[in-house]
Amino acid sequence: MKAIPPIAIGLVISLWLLSPSTQGGGLTVLTHGYSSGTGDWVQAMAEAISARLGGSENVIIYNLKVSAYKSTLTGDVSPAFIKEISKISGPTLWGAEHGGEVIVKLDWSEIDALGTVVSAREVGEVAANFFLTNQVGGHFLIEQPIHLIGHSRGGSVNSSLAKVLAERNVWVDHMTTLDPHPVGLFSDPKVECWDNVRFADNWYRTTGFPEGQIVGGAQNADLSKLVSGSTSIAAHTRVHAFYHGTIDLATSRVAGEDIQANWYARTNPLELPWTGPRDLVGFFWSRIGASSSVNNPGGNVIRFYRPLGGLPEGLGGRQGVTRIGTQWPNVEIVNFLDDLSVTMSKEISITLRYTTNAPDAEISVGFDDDGNPYNGFFGNPAFTKTVALLREPTADATLGISSLSTNKSYFVYARISNADFSRYSYAPGRVVKGQPDEPPKLPVGPATLSSLLVATSPASGAPMVARNTDIFIRFSKPMNSATLTTTTIQVVGSSSGSHPGVMSYDGATYTLTVNPNVDFSPGEIVTVTVSRAVRAQDDDVLASEYVVSFMSIGTAPTPQPVGGPLATDATWRTGNIYLVTNDVVVPAGRTLTIEGGAVVKFQAVDTAPANGGTRRRYNLIVHGTLNLQGTASQRVVFTSSRDDTYGGDSNGDGVASQPGAGNWGAIIYTNPSNVLHDAVVRYGGLGQTRSYN
Repeated sequence: MKAIPPIAIGLVISLWLLSPSTQGGGLTVLTHGYSSGTGDWVQAMAEAISARLGGSENVIIYNLKVSAYKSTLTGDVSPAFIKEISKISGPTLWGAEHGGEVIVKLDWSEIDALGTVVSAREVGEVAANFFLTNQVGGHFLIEQPIHLIGHSRGGSVNSSLAKVLAERNVWVDHMTTLDPHPVGLFSDPKVECWDNVRFADNWYRTTGFPEGQIVGGAQNADLSKLVSGSTSIAAHTRVHAFYHGTIDLATSRVAGEDIQANWYARTNPLELPWTGPRDLVGFFWSRIGASSSVNNPGGNVIRFYRPLGGLPEGLGGRQGVTRIGTQWPNVEIVNFLDDLSVTMSKEISITLRYTTNAPDAEISVGFDDDGNPYNGFFGNPAFTKTVALLREPTADATLGISSLSTNKSYFVYARISNADFSRYSYAPGRVVKGQPDEPPKLPVGPATLSSLLVATSPASGAPMVARNTDIFIRFSKPMNSATLTTTTIQVVGSSSGSHPGVMSYDGATYTLTVNPNVDFSPGEIVTVTVSRAVRAQDDDVLASEYVVSFMSIGTAPTPQPVGGPLATDATWRTGNIYLVTNDVVVPAGRTLTIEGGAVVKFQAVDTAPANGGTRRRYNLIVHGTLNLQGTASQRVVFTSSRDDTYGGDSNGDGVASQPGAGNWGAIIYTNPSNVLHDAVVRYGGLGQTRSYN
């Protein structure tokens, strides 16, 4: 499909999920282990991944066979070589119907066991050199993000493959190992996380031969007490069945193995911290897994998430590799994680991370209407930048949307090219351009709270929040603070972009404070998203992703105290907050004008004081004229001082206090000519009925 030319080169923005069913293209390599092949679990896993992206109509599956010759005279085994690459299924490579994803089943079944056996290192090196030197359909398959998935000895094969790619400076987006078991007798190397691996996860067990191993630098998940079998070999096999269950969330059986519900039950979170829920682990951490609702019984689409333990900055770190030969450049879109509906801004911004040692490397950023970088024209590069060898700087890219069609979904892509090679990255999120002049819209009513997340400030739907506000999120129980991160809780402005900020958790009040660091832009919609990856200490999770949106204003309004009888006519202005600290009385012959967009807050009074007795609630008493100038789109608001939905946290206590019925008294008319219209009235109540004309 035709790509939209890139436009200009600033920050990150994401807003409102649109439930994508496909994702930008990439390469997934599935590698079997000892005395196995690509016809059973490997084929089933390839088909399950394909289904997440629309099936064989969009995804191509290849079989790459690695083999060797064995002398019938001496028994010597020749060096491994590529025997063939054959297409199993899918549309025309890089054609109009191809979504860009390629799955390669790495078949080394002729040399994976006794008889004719080759080291896993040699197989990985041969496969890596194939990807580095051979184009398929006119392009290198490794030009797009790479996910390596290997079981048993296949983990050692993929680790060796990744090391050769590291020598040529090719980033591996994701390396997954399933009960990795290198065989020393065959000179298989230990599985390592090399310095080109962007994320690694390792699912293993240690109960009986062939036991798996811990992988340094990966997010390790010990399944020893969870995945078992009649024999240790059967348990070893079931590790890939466990992972398959996180790809196809509906299936209960694969390749002759039952996928057991208790594998993902998280009955003991201290011993099994990464084993559930089923839709939030395993393949969910891949670039494909979090972006598709296909086969998900709940139909929920969840934000892209990877635990810190498997990232380069995690405790395990990475093993360095010396670079040799002609070097590849790399680029990745860092923060554009979710779909964005653009209705008022004329540009969006993203953040890139990249590396190159070429002085003339170009980074292009723009839009594409599918995830295939090869079936359309990318236009001119957005900018050219020179960087030092192997550094990983970031760059900001600002894209205009004037060329986009209205109500059509677009991918955001980045390409980096030097004189020899190109690499591509597609953001998990997509962009939809709304109507040109459509004003910003906030959600109707507050977001639905849950038994775990009980309050936020600002509240959902708040239309007039200070642009320098902090954000408070209160939970009902002690939280696992390790899960409260800028990945699981994201703050995004519709024009200012992402605000990772600084997070602090108060274990005494179960309250998280987010300081966005940079002020929001006046008039923009700010969205705070709390993902289901947030967990309590007892392992409780949100029933669904929680999203709260509010609108910022320029300067934080200071509440103006008001009370007592009006001595003259008065006007309360749009954008101001008025705090009623005593009854406001409009005498006969006087007029109080309140403009649309003004917020009137009454000092809250508890219904039942702690020391007994009663407390007087404050009222607005009108004997003269109350001239309300609210409209359907800009109403006058009367509410409690504890209500953060309107005017923000004007009492400055975050989520410590919550509004409730009877916080203030009433609007009392004695002049029947007054009409209450185009107004929002919240949390008042005298316990008596009043009629308003």
